[in-house]
Amino acid sequence: MAEEHQWILGALDGILPEQALHFLSDHVLARETPFQNILRTLQALFRNVVAILYPILQPILVRVGTMLSDSPDVVFVFSLVAIFFAVLQTLLWVHRVMMFWTRLVGRLMLWACVAAVLAMAWQRGPEAVIRDAVVFVSKVAGYASLVKDIWLAEYNKYDAQTKNSGRKVGGTGSRRRGGR
Repeated sequence: MAEEHQWILGALDGILPEQALHFLSDHVLARETPFQNILRTLQALFRNVVAILYPILQPILVRVGTMLSDSPDVVFVFSLVAIFFAVLQTLLWVHRVMMFWTRLVGRLMLWACVAAVLAMAWQRGPEAVIRDAVVFVSKVAGYASLVKDIWLAEYNKYDAQTKNSGRKVGGTGSRRRGGR
């Protein structure tokens, strides 16, 4: 086991079981494992790419740095855009979390109501449940009829008011246009 990876095993000592630590030590962190070979290959590839691209990108990065230091307004605008983007992402995340919990509570309430109805049906029997359902539906229908009557009365009252006010406005306007 390599000494450079001891800190990883020390950090995971209280978290993972002993068998998992031995597995990591023998099959992931040991020097000649496939994971370490792939990791060394990727590190060498990354070093080569950086060595090739550094002479090309270094003058461009220097020009961009001097341009940004010469015009602090651009940096300020980019900072404002970055802050706005971060705040927007945070708000969207909060919205998603709230919607998740709202949907979860709604579904839990729905299934709790279904379970309560099933428990009531189990306890009281089908005849009593049907009788209760008929009474409940008749009460809801009576309430809906009352709401409909109130709504129609208010609608008719509003309709009468708008028709009367339309006649007054139209009547006075026609006299003025007539030149009298």
